[in-house]
Amino acid sequence: MKEKIFEKAKPYIKGNKKLRDPQVEGYTEATKHFVKKDAVREVGMILPVGCGKSGLIAIIPFGVKASRALVVAPNRAIRDELKNNFYPSHEKYFYKKCDVLTEEPFPEMTPIEGARINRSLLDESDVVVTNIGQLQGKENKWLNSLPDDYFDIILFDEAHHNPADSWVRVLDKFPKAKIVNFSATPRRADGQIMSGKIIYHYPIFKAIDKGYIKKMRAWVLNPDMLEYVDTRTGKQYRLTLNEIREKATNDSAFRRSIGQSEKTLNSIVDASIQALKQVRKNTSDDNHKIIAAAQNFSHCHDIVRAYQERGLRVDFVHSKKEGASKENDRVKKKLDNHELDVIVQVNMLGEGFDHPYLSVAAVFKIFANLSPFVQFVGRVMRVIQGSKDNTGIVVFHAGSNIAQVWTDFQDFSGADQDYFKKLLPDPEEVIFTGDNEIVEREPTTRTVTAHTFEIQHQGKVTLKEDDLLRHTERKALERLREMGVIEQTHVTKFDKWNANLKWIDSKAKTAAGKILSENGWSAVGYNLDKRKIHDNYVFVVSEIHRAINNHIGKPSKSRKDYTIEEAERARKDFDHIVEDVANKLQE
Repeated sequence: MKEKIFEKAKPYIKGNKKLRDPQVEGYTEATKHFVKKDAVREVGMILPVGCGKSGLIAIIPFGVKASRALVVAPNRAIRDELKNNFYPSHEKYFYKKCDVLTEEPFPEMTPIEGARINRSLLDESDVVVTNIGQLQGKENKWLNSLPDDYFDIILFDEAHHNPADSWVRVLDKFPKAKIVNFSATPRRADGQIMSGKIIYHYPIFKAIDKGYIKKMRAWVLNPDMLEYVDTRTGKQYRLTLNEIREKATNDSAFRRSIGQSEKTLNSIVDASIQALKQVRKNTSDDNHKIIAAAQNFSHCHDIVRAYQERGLRVDFVHSKKEGASKENDRVKKKLDNHELDVIVQVNMLGEGFDHPYLSVAAVFKIFANLSPFVQFVGRVMRVIQGSKDNTGIVVFHAGSNIAQVWTDFQDFSGADQDYFKKLLPDPEEVIFTGDNEIVEREPTTRTVTAHTFEIQHQGKVTLKEDDLLRHTERKALERLREMGVIEQTHVTKFDKWNANLKWIDSKAKTAAGKILSENGWSAVGYNLDKRKIHDNYVFVVSEIHRAINNHIGKPSKSRKDYTIEEAERARKDFDHIVEDVANKLQE
């Protein structure tokens, strides 16, 4: 019977100074909640971006003594980020990085990220990480093949994305599983409240005080008059201050038109560039960037052009265009390589683009609700370690984002309500004194009250020098391991299985070339295949794979169904299998 790691292991949580407050507190609240006999099955936790949500996901299964956990992301990008937390060889491997576990056994993780996986691997896992797209559809392979008690806890990241039908199907499939939803906001993308009783919320003002996220400033553009285009008639209008206030409050089409007026668009572009220059100057770092939110594709191209006209390097990401995923990956690479000054997003909140050097948020899009606005602003909240000044600036037009039109303030905690009301302008408080004047608003966290927690500090890290010349080579390696300079990486069973299959694929191609060379057969000839369908190279590769399947006792095209042991045996017996293939071809 499979050992229950989450039940047996003793993680270092309480008193661990490498963990952040919301990680320890969230873990404690989840543990306290689920130990109750009458505990509701589905709960929610709200944490601002950058507060250690992925780490909290990794430790909660210990608190509830889980047998097997399912971690679900809304998309591939977030799935890959979560997966890295469970990979022993990755620099982000959470259990070792934060000293939660210092020795084996470690939880075994298997990702579901396509067809190249099988049940035997899942059975060996303590954690399964996937994205909701892999679990969609009434005839879903994974959901239908697993017993109803296969997972006893399901953790859903960015739960404001929960697609109702898919999520309900997952909940119904595993009726006894505990459910924990995570998000930075309580309201989902479709306007519905995030599922589950909220049992823990870490306020934004505390995250700023602790240095987990950047200080936030709002730059509000306040013109004494405004030109705008009525998209319903195509006519352009000029409004006074009082007319702006009245129309912005009562007309949603007007608010959408704000960012599409060429003059307004250009004023937001110029202000965001000014903010970017200030951040770069204050930090002496030219890697800081702007992220902009566009209303639609046409609007996006206008924004891109405006930044390009001003000599900035700009590209865009999108979610509703053919080839979007591949294109977004290309842009993400440019972003990580600091080849962009501006990234514009269309129809996506930007999750998976968590780049700490995004420091200025330019708001051209009209947000009907506060939650998606908070999600977008979260892109500029991530702290840059070692920076002289961690500040995020949000640039928007006073006529486009008015707190009073948002209906979901009530869903936020009192502390966060206070914070956003100080960040965002009340139209009665805004004084318009000149064309495109910028009013800067920086909420002070000292005016927001809530209970406080003990401040924890990370311990001092030291390096020890040692003279290795007095050791033999073997003793030197042993000495390095003792010092922690060389770590013996734990290899997960999934990685071992996957590596074996990739090794077999690669070796089969090499072995086929060797057989052809040793026998003087042309790779492009057709003398080996009696049916004359495949050339010699393809035929020999196919014969090797067929022989491997026969040796293991599997049908053709079943490589992904190999168990861990079968993949290991195929690799170990590979040379003998190839030798037999070569002998038969020579007959």
